[in-house]
Amino acid sequence: MDSNHTELVGRVRRELLEAGFGLADGTDDETPGMRVVHVPAGARVYWTPLGGSAELPGLPAGSGRNARSAVFTAVRAVLTMHGHTVVATSETSDLIVLPSARTDR
Repeated sequence: MDSNHTELVGRVRRELLEAGFGLADGTDDETPGMRVVHVPAGARVYWTPLGGSAELPGLPAGSGRNARSAVFTAVRAVLTMHGHTVVATSETSDLIVLPSARTDR
């Protein structure tokens, strides 16, 4: 992993933590939670759901998907406010934060 990607992952993690988001360890895919990890395109923000399902007990069907969508909309807003370019993957709806072309960040 090059230093720009290492810095990007660290910066994204820091900005999300400062905004109040809880993050899980990026090396542990089993524990439920949001994580930020390096991918070739930049930094990937994704969510490992509780019990392997986005649906939470006691909530109406589909509400877990809505909650996930609301959280990722908020995450995208925070990262965009910090000047990042953020795209969603089509198959998993994870977020990819692209490295900046600028070197002065």
